[in-house]
Amino acid sequence: MYSTALIDEDNVYLCQLETAVSRAASYCTYVPFVDGLLIDTGFAHAGRSLLEALRRRRVEQAVNTHAHEDHIGNNSLVVKHFGALLQAPAAALPMLERPQLICTHLYQHAIWGLPSPSHATALGGQVRTPRFSFQVIPTPGHCADHVCFYEPQRGWLFGGDLFLSVKVRLARGFENAQDLIDSLRQVCALNLRYLFCYHRGALKDPLPMLRAKIDFMEGAAGQIRSLHDAGAGVKEIADRVLGKEPLTQRVVTLGDLSKANLVRAFLKERGAGYET
Repeated sequence: MYSTALIDEDNVYLCQLETAVSRAASYCTYVPFVDGLLIDTGFAHAGRSLLEALRRRRVEQAVNTHAHEDHIGNNSLVVKHFGALLQAPAAALPMLERPQLICTHLYQHAIWGLPSPSHATALGGQVRTPRFSFQVIPTPGHCADHVCFYEPQRGWLFGGDLFLSVKVRLARGFENAQDLIDSLRQVCALNLRYLFCYHRGALKDPLPMLRAKIDFMEGAAGQIRSLHDAGAGVKEIADRVLGKEPLTQRVVTLGDLSKANLVRAFLKERGAGYET
């Protein structure tokens, strides 16, 4: 299943992808396409829908914001079908070639599917299309290899999983909340008209939302550090600061996506803990 929309004077073509299973999990992706450039490729179970959404488009390049299964799921399909040049952050390349390293839980296979291996070249500092030039901005936090793509003339930021929502209360074990706050501050210094969020779509005039997310995260960080210094355990901190863990969340992901992991993300030092 898919739907499409044209954003900002018909320049950005946004493909919303979902399946019956992903919809049941309240999950979809918004894959941006602009001037021959596809930014991320969706999840493997939605591969046919992506090709259908792009059937009248000429995809010359594809880039990944980071190497997670819902962002690289159709890399090999896009390369094979369109002959597109594929680029990704240098640190992501081994995971593109061996996606089983990142797709390790049953719920990931059920909702998104296992990507086929793909081979990409490492991103440099810019990605150029015939009409636009996109700056590649490292934005770690959600994961170590995360990048955003910024078009300064248009004020577009293609943010991958940088934003998600103001009050995110769940994380996976490899995330680093302090790095994410720093990355959010970095993009708040840019002249932004649109933030293209992979799970929220096109967000116009996004700076107030980005600043609200920073405020929420800084507030949570202070509470979590205070409770940790007082000797509270991770589960107690999660319950008191973020609320009780939903039973369905624990059952479906077996703790892989949890409030406890968000607490751990806040307790990590900058630049640390991504290997877990």
